[in-house]
Amino acid sequence: MGAYDAPYAVAAESSFVVVNLALEVPWTDWLMDSVTFYQNYSALLKSEDAFADSHQLVWGALVAAGPIYTYFDWAFGQNHPWLGPNYTSALGRGDPDAPWDLRFNVNLGWYF
Repeated sequence: MGAYDAPYAVAAESSFVVVNLALEVPWTDWLMDSVTFYQNYSALLKSEDAFADSHQLVWGALVAAGPIYTYFDWAFGQNHPWLGPNYTSALGRGDPDAPWDLRFNVNLGWYF
């Protein structure tokens, strides 16, 4: 597999676990329509015993203002290609001693 013109290995057999929780809070301010708080967890549980599993945990908030949607989130990952230094093998063999890495993300979208 690959992304951004760079290939990476992925375990041939695995199971995928996903848990998502979200709470939307209406906002009656002139600037915002709503704020949605969310928590997402996912794990790639690799079938090969010698491979280390991959995890991602994201805590964040979505601010909606008319057609403008802004996401603010903190993403934590272990054996995750975009959240750590182990891009080419994180989803494949992985590293059993990999630390949890952190990234703060802001994503702005205009929907029309």
